[in-house]
Amino acid sequence: MSTTTVLQSLKDRAPETLSRAYVVGRWVWIGFASAPTPNTCATLKEIGFRFNRKHGVWQHNCGWVSTGAPYDP
Repeated sequence: MSTTTVLQSLKDRAPETLSRAYVVGRWVWIGFASAPTPNTCATLKEIGFRFNRKHGVWQHNCGWVSTGAPYDP
């Protein structure tokens, strides 16, 4: 999935999250001031997002596979 495709999926399926989304390298991150609703979490998981506890954001790698890096994407 490209970054554009992920952002379009957010627009179509979870438009309330689109204003909170930002692109970090080849990844899409979504930050919330407080915990999102269970319905929003379920939708983000369906799209392919995973929660990153270290950064406190939902992340989607947009198909970019890496073995890890000592720095943020």
